[in-house]
Amino acid sequence: MRIWQWISIALIGLTISCKQKPAEKEVSLLEYGVPLTLHVPEDAQVKHSQLSFEEDITISNGKDFNMQIFISPVTTTDKQKLLQQNIEEIKQHPYFSEIVEQNPEGFIYKMLIDSTPSYGFRLVHVMGDREITFRESLMGTFSREQIDQMYATAKAALKNQ
Repeated sequence: MRIWQWISIALIGLTISCKQKPAEKEVSLLEYGVPLTLHVPEDAQVKHSQLSFEEDITISNGKDFNMQIFISPVTTTDKQKLLQQNIEEIKQHPYFSEIVEQNPEGFIYKMLIDSTPSYGFRLVHVMGDREITFRESLMGTFSREQIDQMYATAKAALKNQ
């Protein structure tokens, strides 16, 4: 092997090993009455709005991270029933393609819009007398990687509560 090939291999290896995780910050939802902390992109902004019977917390950096958290009075304490209701709601969407991942906390799904894939997620949690639903924002389309990041953020917040 020529010396330039060894140098190229070394540089590629160095580049891969030096790839850094994007900067993050902690966002506490305690001021909204929810004892959860999320690790989100450093440039993300938090917006809160009170709707008639539910709260909407949107955490977005305007690029690849755009998560909504809906907090409403609990309709049932059966988490699996809540999850199934969310799945049925998604399946009714005209662009629904498939559930690509599902676990007891939530699911990731795929939509096909003009044959272009877009992904979304739902993660449901019952906390006392409140139902908390994490999801992607309605604004924009998201890749599987972007949804995986938002889903992991929501799961980690619940795991660390």
